[in-house]
Amino acid sequence: MNNFNHFQNLFEVIKDHELNYNSDTEIISIKTNDISKIENFITSATKINEGVEFSINNFDYLFFFDESDFCIKWKKWINSNKDVAILNLRSKSKFYQKTDNIFYENFIKKNSFYFKNAITYNDFINFFILKSNEENNKFQFVDNFDTNSRKLFFTSSKEPGKLVLSYPSELPNFDDNIDYFIVLDNLKNSFEPINKYLPLFIKNEIFKYFDDKNDTNGFVTLFEKLKEILNLADKNYQIYLHDLSLDKIKSDYKEYKQKYFASQNDILSKITTQVIALPISIAASAFSLYNLKGDIFPTLIVIFGLISYIIYVTFIVSIYFGDILTLNIMAQKDYKILKNHPFFIENTDELTYFNEIKDNIFDRLKSLKIGLNIFTFIMWISSICLVIYSLKMLSITINNLILPFLIVAFLFCLIYVRFLNKLELKNE
Repeated sequence: MNNFNHFQNLFEVIKDHELNYNSDTEIISIKTNDISKIENFITSATKINEGVEFSINNFDYLFFFDESDFCIKWKKWINSNKDVAILNLRSKSKFYQKTDNIFYENFIKKNSFYFKNAITYNDFINFFILKSNEENNKFQFVDNFDTNSRKLFFTSSKEPGKLVLSYPSELPNFDDNIDYFIVLDNLKNSFEPINKYLPLFIKNEIFKYFDDKNDTNGFVTLFEKLKEILNLADKNYQIYLHDLSLDKIKSDYKEYKQKYFASQNDILSKITTQVIALPISIAASAFSLYNLKGDIFPTLIVIFGLISYIIYVTFIVSIYFGDILTLNIMAQKDYKILKNHPFFIENTDELTYFNEIKDNIFDRLKSLKIGLNIFTFIMWISSICLVIYSLKMLSITINNLILPFLIVAFLFCLIYVRFLNKLELKNE
């Protein structure tokens, strides 16, 4: 019978009986009148007045009465190479096959890092003990580790100068859905020769993280928040390697944003001028046509003026479209240069600030282009209508105007596609 089956059968035998556990002697007393079944299964059981008792140390695996018992005596299991069981009659039993790394809860396999995190936490303690014993004249990561008082000491030349992190003797209650081994492995890799100065950045981030420089539970917090601290240290280390100032880049990029917005506001101001002038021009032309009453020569002058107006404004609008497209290309180019920098390739999350600015610039350019399109079509339609009205006043029938109208419409579509809206804005 393997350890798991033995624990499962033991659980079934004793689960319905009244139990009493003495944590000092590590003996379980079972109050029962039917002791034969228990004696047959637990050969080391001893008869007492009201039942039987047995020591939890007589199995091939380590046995703990409940999670509280395990958390107090967890080092006993760490120092062994045995499987472990937690009875936990009032909640959920736990069993862990150490060699196969298989966890059971209520005798069902489950993905949990409950016991594995206890091993990782012990390795975490040993890692800092090791670093405290390393001799380095230039840099000492851990200045002292007092295992008796369970205190870890860091010192720094900067204020406040000293950080003391403590931890309890009991095993803390870690999130068993998180595998802390991965983060600890990253910490160990940070001390490889290739990462020459990274440990210094890690030490600095540890100092920054703890406001309380004498945290009685700080070492446990360090274990739980190690991933966050390593990420901050690695980011600052990458900035150091690439000789960057992230704050300066953000400041410069903010100036880029202001430059683009100034250019956009300039375009918007010019469009606004045209928009204000449009109804005045159309109204003046319409009023002139109404007063001319079909006089040929003056009417032809108005028609010539309208056509000239259409050509001129279309030319100006094409310049505005070109400015919008140029701004879009410049903004994308500046962002790509930033995005392709080795630091931002390795730290993509740092691009969020710059990506928001780029998207904001793109949205404004897109809105400007939509507004320019609306203005262009209104100008074309209203001006063409006035030209048609002028021709009608010259006694030219509608039927005779259909072909010229279609030709003009075709030309406008061609001009719009080939010159005004020839390229779409890009946001990459």
